[in-house]
Amino acid sequence: MRHLLCAAFISTALVSLAVAAKWTPPPNVPPVTYEGIVYKAPNDNGRVAHIEAYDASTGKRLWKKTVFRNFIWPFLEEDVQWVYIREMKVENNKLAIVDEHGKTYYIHLRRTTPAKRPA
Repeated sequence: MRHLLCAAFISTALVSLAVAAKWTPPPNVPPVTYEGIVYKAPNDNGRVAHIEAYDASTGKRLWKKTVFRNFIWPFLEEDVQWVYIREMKVENNKLAIVDEHGKTYYIHLRRTTPAKRPA
C-alpha cells in the first residue's frame, strides 16, 4: 500500500510540473563572424543543438556540428524539456556556446587564413 501511495504521489507531481511549465520561443542568437567565417545557431530543434559555419564572402555553408543533444523523458510534455542555445562568442580561438541552463560548450576554431609559403 505504501508503494502504491508513493507511486501515485510521484506521478501526480510529474504531471503537475509538466502542466505548470510554460513553453517559450527559442532565443534569437545573433550570428558571430570570426576570420571570414559566420557561425550561426539556428535554434530550430529543442532536442539537438547545432552550429552552422558559412563562408562570409560567398554565403556557402562549410559545416554543421552538433553541440549537444537533450534526453527527453517520455512521461513529460516534450516541448517544456527542450533546451536551446542562448549565446555565442569567440574566446581564445574557440567558439563558446552557452545553453539556456548556463552550461558552456566549446568548439575549437581553425585559422582560415592560409600560412604563407616560401617562394
